[in-house]
Amino acid sequence: MNSLHVACSQNEPLALYILQKREELVAKKEGCREKLDATLTKAFRNVCDSKNPICSLREASQVNGIGQWMLKLLKDFFSDQSAEGAEAHDQQRGKFEEMTQIFPFLFSSFPTSCL
Repeated sequence: MNSLHVACSQNEPLALYILQKREELVAKKEGCREKLDATLTKAFRNVCDSKNPICSLREASQVNGIGQWMLKLLKDFFSDQSAEGAEAHDQQRGKFEEMTQIFPFLFSSFPTSCL
């Protein structure tokens, strides 16, 4: 599991994060149970094999081997990235609202009273 061959280069930080979480669980006093190790290994392998970029929790949930427990671990990883993406989304949303104020007739429904 130490070699890192990622099909999509955008998934490399996610794969490294999963690898880091696995090592943290192994380093704990009680160690990493076999099932947890198998779960993290399967998720790591499938993230590396994924040809599509995984940019959100929703996309991560579609990857085989990533279940509810794993999504809780990945929440921290995606919250850091979503803070950067939220600023860009707010800027786009502001432009849309500005357009609706300038051209309200384009974004309103056709009046039924004219029929």
